[in-house]
Amino acid sequence: MILRPLLLSAPLFLAACNLPIFQADPAPTGLPAARIAEEPAGMVEQADGAVQSGQLGSTLATLGAATEAGLWLKTPLVTKRQPGEVYSAQTGKRLAVDLIPIEGPATGGSRLSLQAMQQLGLSLTSLAEVDVSA
Repeated sequence: MILRPLLLSAPLFLAACNLPIFQADPAPTGLPAARIAEEPAGMVEQADGAVQSGQLGSTLATLGAATEAGLWLKTPLVTKRQPGEVYSAQTGKRLAVDLIPIEGPATGGSRLSLQAMQQLGLSLTSLAEVDVSA
């Protein structure tokens, strides 16, 4: 008797899986397959045309879309896609990545690719603090 209400409500729970909050991000389209290497390594062009090199800042990174292959960091610390580097003080590892701009304040969080998190030796379920440079 107790199982009957549970069995009757199961289709309702399964139907909720189609809600947008439970669906994975769609795969990106139109992204170049090769790394962007138009600028000299370590150089970042700012909006005013000035060139800056070095540390861009620290950010808390979570796991990005696992379906997007490659070594990348989506971060509000940059305004255009460019090559860069992330460093994890927690593991002592450094890794070259593509820096991809996202909306938000510079103090906002970032998303790190699955491959990058694995190569940096970071837990896939953690908030990892990384230093970002270009």
